[in-house]
Amino acid sequence: MNVFHFCQDFAYSVRSFPRTSLLLAYFLSPTFLSPAIAQSWQQTDKLTASDATADDQLGSSVALQGAIALVGADSTDDDGSDSGSAYLFEDDGSGNWLQLTKLTANDAAAGDRFGTAVAISGNTALVSAAGDDNS
Repeated sequence: MNVFHFCQDFAYSVRSFPRTSLLLAYFLSPTFLSPAIAQSWQQTDKLTASDATADDQLGSSVALQGAIALVGADSTDDDGSDSGSAYLFEDDGSGNWLQLTKLTANDAAAGDRFGTAVAISGNTALVSAAGDDNS
């Protein structure tokens, strides 16, 4: 997996697997998905949260495994300002990425920033909350 960091005005990072990459549009959300085709890139879909609002920062982190993408949005405000969340998307096999579910912490609070970092392995998703102050 390759990670690239671009100018903040455009994107935060890219996660890359053979023929597929997720470009994380940190400040210009939403996230874009593109395959590498003959040394060139084409946008094939645009990942957007079903409940997206300004400054959610969808794409602040991403994990990609096969046809599943786990995408952090550490500035959503469901449980207070910047409580954060993560979204699970799946490729339907024809290049369309569908939102499966939204994840939030069961003890979410303002400033937790759930979704700061995400990982996925098999049936397990791991989501960090960098600002969580629970002991």
